[in-house]
Amino acid sequence: PSPTGYLHIGGLRTALYSYLWAKKTNGEFKLRIEDTDKARNSDDAVRAILESFEWVGMPSDSEIQYQSKRFDIYKKYIDQLLENGKAYKCYMSKEELADGIRMVFLKWLAEEMQVKLIEMAADPEAGG
Repeated sequence: PSPTGYLHIGGLRTALYSYLWAKKTNGEFKLRIEDTDKARNSDDAVRAILESFEWVGMPSDSEIQYQSKRFDIYKKYIDQLLENGKAYKCYMSKEELADGIRMVFLKWLAEEMQVKLIEMAADPEAGG
């Protein structure tokens, strides 16, 4: 879970699947805190998440893992991907990225509508 707020029921449900699978296969249930969003993380939220897992009877079988402690590992592989030309750096602003995503969605939507209109023109009865 991400410690930017209290544990959401959807996050708990997903963890339950992992917990049950670990128990069924004699594995370990490992709790990983997605604490890479430093601007929005909260120590209180981390504490509440850990207490929630204890309360529902799903404690971690090993030491709690924090994503932020793995930055060096990620950097190693990011650098490797960049060096091999399998990734690239993006220099767009958040606004430019949002605009790009909107444009891709609108293009997809226009194509879907065009297909539907063609189908309706070919068979007016099927158009509803």
